[in-house]
Amino acid sequence: QQLDRVRLTLRPDVADEACQPVWSHSASAFLHLHGLSSLGLPPKRLRILELGAGLGLSAIILARQNHSVLATDRSRCGYEAARQNVRRNLAARRGLVEVRQWDWNGSPFDEDFDLVMALGGVFYEG
Repeated sequence: QQLDRVRLTLRPDVADEACQPVWSHSASAFLHLHGLSSLGLPPKRLRILELGAGLGLSAIILARQNHSVLATDRSRCGYEAARQNVRRNLAARRGLVEVRQWDWNGSPFDEDFDLVMALGGVFYEG
């Protein structure tokens, strides 16, 4: 039921960059995310850091389970897709998800997380 009625933007509108969403082509990643809804996370609200948010689907699922997520992606396309999808799918729970563009080499966040996750793969073209 966590995946019911999730509408996703696969190619966000980014004026200065052609978005090739390699993270949107993986059926195995989607099936992995489906399993996320039945992981058996504790009922208390967790603060979760996600690396490689891509489309934002895992953040949406986790927010629907009442967890607080900082979804990060190094690419502008991933950041924009996650931001647009969170806004579209979490109107009532938008405050549970923050989306940031972050290259993971910068300063660490000045906060604690209960869980750090990277589902599927983290794609990088150097």
